[in-house]
Amino acid sequence: MFSSYQTITNELGNVVEKLSFGSCLPVRNEMEAGGRRRNPTDWTYNNVPTSYIFDRGYTGHQQMDVYDLINMNGRLYDPRLGRMLSPDPFVQNTENSQNFNRYSYALNNPLKYTDPSGEIWIVDDAVLGVIGGGINVLSNLGNIHNFGQGLAYFGVGFVSGAVSTYISPIGSAALMGAGNAALASYYSTGTIDAGAVAQGAITSAAFATVTMGLGSIAGPYVSNITSSITNSPVLQEAITQGAMGTIGGAIGGGTMSAMNGGDFWEGAGQGALWGGGIGFATGAFAGYGYAKQRGLDPWTGKELHPITPMPSKGIDYFNSNYDDLSELRIPNKLYHYTYDDPYNWNELGIKGKTLHLTPDGELNRLTATYDLDLPRVPRYRIEISTSDPNYNLSNIQIIRQVNSNVYGHGGGGWEILYNGVYKPSGTYKLTVTKIW
Repeated sequence: MFSSYQTITNELGNVVEKLSFGSCLPVRNEMEAGGRRRNPTDWTYNNVPTSYIFDRGYTGHQQMDVYDLINMNGRLYDPRLGRMLSPDPFVQNTENSQNFNRYSYALNNPLKYTDPSGEIWIVDDAVLGVIGGGINVLSNLGNIHNFGQGLAYFGVGFVSGAVSTYISPIGSAALMGAGNAALASYYSTGTIDAGAVAQGAITSAAFATVTMGLGSIAGPYVSNITSSITNSPVLQEAITQGAMGTIGGAIGGGTMSAMNGGDFWEGAGQGALWGGGIGFATGAFAGYGYAKQRGLDPWTGKELHPITPMPSKGIDYFNSNYDDLSELRIPNKLYHYTYDDPYNWNELGIKGKTLHLTPDGELNRLTATYDLDLPRVPRYRIEISTSDPNYNLSNIQIIRQVNSNVYGHGGGGWEILYNGVYKPSGTYKLTVTKIW
């Protein structure tokens, strides 16, 4: 449970600010809704402070004071009504009548429960678990000889997939490799070989790292192929890294087999199956995480919940209907943070993809990762000029605050979603800075 912030202290432990919120309890014979800011001295709504040190408050969520709303990640909450502005898409438990009030927050009992993400965590984890289980069964068909063994391999893949958003796709691959090695040694000898388990974990993690790296390098070249096949981020990443894993596994497996006096092609086939399975699973997990982070449907690639932009650092306002560019105010400079070396780039973005920019050009590697919730720690910052005629304002899809926590980061920075490719014109250029 996460309670509401009540007291803010400085580094010396001295109180610098007090907060108070409506508590869903009778106060002075009146029933008040939970979450509304109130005077921390007398708990009334008279002389309520109008400025605060930071914007987190009721149950740890973001107070959107300019709109008198609370951003609870999945949905917006009205603290005056004590109700969400949109219904919960899930009815979690049909045996609990509170679940049928889909506009309430935390089963209408915020004194006991909170909902940090605004979503059902188990749904995403179960989806990834089914993906991992299916892939693991298919890649181990040669090792499965009965239903029980198939169920065991599915279980290993399910667990690896379900925890992939918490331990990263590489950690998930290591877990899957360790589990598969444990099953293989048990079914062949009746005991679990600890050395084989450790080797399986290390080998699978290393191979996943290589396939993700190759996928990142090959991404710009194969994106046109994968985008012509599917718009699903899950399938695009799975295909890309699966292909890299199949090729790498075939080469490595064939080479090792030949060096040990075996048949090259037999080893290549086994290596391709193993490498393709690891790559496909790693890519699927990474693609699913990317889609959830960006608010996209993992299977169609479409925006799930368009967000009405709010005032932000250097961004005044943007009509949520996206039909009046005269209302768009952006800084002269925008920035893109990336892990890949961009010194030879002459353009930003990929055709058909969304380019993520931010008005904050003062982030370091750590703060960029946390504020923008990036999947990889960036090494470079790219600066562009919005006065360039080639920076087409009509290509801006949305301006929003980063609220996702898929990769375990905090979020909270601002991003501008630009559709397509930006290529500087004339004297304009991409200014690259290495960050630390």
